[in-house]
Amino acid sequence: MGCGGMLVRRGIVTAVPDSALTSRQPGLPEIRRFKPDVVPGTGYETETPYGFDQADHRTAGLPTLDAVRDAGNRWVFPELIDDADLEPHSVRWLIVPRLLGFGATHGVLFRAHDLQAPSEFVTEAMQD
Repeated sequence: MGCGGMLVRRGIVTAVPDSALTSRQPGLPEIRRFKPDVVPGTGYETETPYGFDQADHRTAGLPTLDAVRDAGNRWVFPELIDDADLEPHSVRWLIVPRLLGFGATHGVLFRAHDLQAPSEFVTEAMQD
């Protein structure tokens, strides 16, 4: 299905080194540049129904939340307005994964073919 099948005009994945995950700045300029309505993120809870969440999920989750919040605030990183002509942009939705019984109120089932995953990432177990 890919982006077009989900009524998404453009999907962007930013590669951020682990050392930069604690900062909101890598994602904030991208939000101002592309002006998305929706930003998918990772969870930032310590505990989940299946145990403790992975450190990289938590570490990426909070800066994503901060970047989404601050992208619409012209007083945060004002140099992006002056130097890069990146005006503030307010995201409509931040979507983070949750599980039923642990705060989830809505859900969408995705399978490998829905996302048109490259064949090297698809195993038989992921097929319908």
